[in-house]
Amino acid sequence: MNASSVVEGFTISGDKSGYVYSHFEASPQTREMLERREAGDFLIEMPIKYTTDGARKFTLIGTEESLLELTELFEIGDTNIELVSMGPYSPESRGVFSDLTDRQREILETALQMGYYENPAKRLSKRLHRN
Repeated sequence: MNASSVVEGFTISGDKSGYVYSHFEASPQTREMLERREAGDFLIEMPIKYTTDGARKFTLIGTEESLLELTELFEIGDTNIELVSMGPYSPESRGVFSDLTDRQREILETALQMGYYENPAKRLSKRLHRN
């Protein structure tokens, strides 16, 4: 990402997770997708994955009608877009937290409920450990 001319900054999440939070200069297609997403036509499932050849692969969630309207994006800019597949969506088997064990998910939910990520403090960490 350091070598990319469009990436303005990024943060790697942990050592081995493979997730990166980035700030980048959006292409015309990306800008249009984000504007439409904010209008509520569809959702972009995170994370967006980068392939070894530099392409981006991601899942869009929406009605067939709203997704078919996105074909207009194929004409914007110079980036190629390829529809790989369409089908029913099953949210329970996907997502950033899908690989967590039940215990890890329980600890994360407890930490969120107790406000750990809003104000991480040693005393809160000790209380969390007791739970």
